[in-house]
Amino acid sequence: MNELQYNHVISENRQMAEDDRRYLKLKSQPEILVKAKKDTYPCDITGSSYVPYDNLVVADYPNKSIKLLNTTYCNIKSVYMLEHEPWGVAYNSENGEVGVTVPREGKIYCFRLKITGEIVLSRTIKVKTQCRGIAFSKECIILTYGHYKLNIPGKIEFIDMHGEVLRSIKKSETGDHLFGYPSHVALSLDNTKLYVSDFRKATVSAINIDGMEANEQSKAFILKCVHILQDPRGITIDGAGNVYVCDYYHGDVSIFNDKLELVHTIDGHGHGIVYPRTIDFDHRHNKLFVGMFYNNFIKIFELGSTKWEYDNKAFIC
Repeated sequence: MNELQYNHVISENRQMAEDDRRYLKLKSQPEILVKAKKDTYPCDITGSSYVPYDNLVVADYPNKSIKLLNTTYCNIKSVYMLEHEPWGVAYNSENGEVGVTVPREGKIYCFRLKITGEIVLSRTIKVKTQCRGIAFSKECIILTYGHYKLNIPGKIEFIDMHGEVLRSIKKSETGDHLFGYPSHVALSLDNTKLYVSDFRKATVSAINIDGMEANEQSKAFILKCVHILQDPRGITIDGAGNVYVCDYYHGDVSIFNDKLELVHTIDGHGHGIVYPRTIDFDHRHNKLFVGMFYNNFIKIFELGSTKWEYDNKAFIC
């Protein structure tokens, strides 16, 4: 399929999905002001992760900082300054650390949260430059890489806790690059599937990683690849296994079930969401947090039941 045909199919399927999309109306909660006194620029939250209890750790890209937010009182508890811009954030429930990718340095900064409300650096892990999305499994760290302006092909790497590469996913069996710019990643609740958003190819993919061999050129078993979002970015999973994806350009948040079938859409314009970049979920209180491009606030939405049924309104190519 050539580029023209590929783009035509994506546009067709996206239009069909938009025509049939079911919009979900939510009641907004108080916003969290993420702008700190020493910030030089408006905030651009590229990564976020909820940390028990009532904490949200966010990466503020232009202000080169990691911020610890209180989700109950909606304020900043602590700020950690970096030399370069951070990108992705993930919580490791196995050891209590929060991992933050810094693409320019090619490092993962690992932090711990103190009872006193401080965020402190515990260690760094050296990886390759242009590391973006991050997720923790029980056995390893999962990273996405890529930058189309720097001509760095997209890929996914599985590394151990010291930075040693265990396996990677780059190309299909025919030798084609699977990813363009995979910016964010999320792991299913049972650790068997990986969900990847790729805004360069305008795709959201579900990859089976259950039983994947330790091989640096592992073959990816793509379960499904959805082409209905214009500019997919941040991605997260709720307590029922549903997948939430930010559509940056369109401004919406799309909700898929674990099979990547579209079940609901949160209308960005109706909920004050503009250029959403990152998203995360508080499973305990069923709260959704949305960070946006050059916006000093984190949006909070409270959801009721998240056990929705698929109604055959998602389209794939």
